[in-house]
Amino acid sequence: MRLIANHNIKNGVWRLTNQPRDLRPDGGAKDLSKAAAPPGYIQLYHDYLRDLEEVLAIAGETWNAEVEDRQASGLTVDEAILDVIETNGVAGPASHPAVVWLVRKYWLECARIGTGKPDAVRPETFLLGWLIEDRRDDAVTLLTAMPYWPIGLDEDGNWC
Repeated sequence: MRLIANHNIKNGVWRLTNQPRDLRPDGGAKDLSKAAAPPGYIQLYHDYLRDLEEVLAIAGETWNAEVEDRQASGLTVDEAILDVIETNGVAGPASHPAVVWLVRKYWLECARIGTGKPDAVRPETFLLGWLIEDRRDDAVTLLTAMPYWPIGLDEDGNWC
């Protein structure tokens, strides 16, 4: 599987790491490394990685098939990518519903298990920072194409 990255991954990491702090500056959580995280997060992370592999395959296959279809009609790979982006949005394969589901599921679960705990891990650190630590480049490439996390705050200031 190949995911074609036509975005600035470094800028994506910065954007996704910092955006949540605009909504909840302290967030009640920390930027803990995976090694410093409480055990409950480690099991959740293993579940996330398992689901992430499946989602990467689905989003990648869908994206690549759409690009290849357009190439078969005579477009160059760059033209095909731009055409798919114009049709599906700027996030490329990161806009696939399975990717959005994955991010929301694990963001909310990460926030839930950390509620009220002094060693809570920021969801953005859990979802992206630990992938960077583990050098899971395909996953980082996919997620950093998102222009923003598909998450918000409810009227009580809780992630939703």
